[in-house]
Amino acid sequence: MPVITEAHIEKVALVLSAIDPSVLSEPTTGPRTLYQVNQSPSVVRVDSGDKLRCDHQYLLAPLFDGTDASFDRLWAKAKRVGGASGTSVLLDLVKRLRDWEIDEEGECLKRSKQKQVAAEMFPYASRLQYYFFHSAVQRIDRELKVRRLAEEERPLLGGLLKRFFETPAVEHGIEFPELVLEETELYLASSINLCRVMRSIAHRIRRAAS
Repeated sequence: MPVITEAHIEKVALVLSAIDPSVLSEPTTGPRTLYQVNQSPSVVRVDSGDKLRCDHQYLLAPLFDGTDASFDRLWAKAKRVGGASGTSVLLDLVKRLRDWEIDEEGECLKRSKQKQVAAEMFPYASRLQYYFFHSAVQRIDRELKVRRLAEEERPLLGGLLKRFFETPAVEHGIEFPELVLEETELYLASSINLCRVMRSIAHRIRRAAS
């Protein structure tokens, strides 16, 4: 998987949680959990899809004509998967893409077998990207709901025991659940791999046309 910084992961994790990343720079009196931030009446909400729209447009550029209307049609179509066979093909491509180690220059995509797999992915690219995005949003939302129940049931601790259960303070004062960070990193790594596949295919198309 490509190397992604912790700071980048946390910012995108907030976006996928529908929270404005500006919360990272807000002054705080102490550490908070992501659930507490999510439940705060003063939290600034964002639309995850709108916030990541430019990234998705950049990644899928070879599949639409560059206009917002064209991208909207492509993204709407990406949400529809044709029956059980279509779902099976999509999930197989998801697994292949996530298992791939694609270097930044895409050298591995120059081999004949990888070229063939990349070509199979090309018409599914928008559906793949929507799957990465939508599954990350759903799983993070589900985790935050589980955290809500866990935190509401958390016992109050004090005295000698308290220090063993406290969460170490972090610089920005937000504690991210491990699952949220893992889902975000998976979304980012999968998107980067797909972007490299798209870039490789687009280069081959341009070379063939010249």
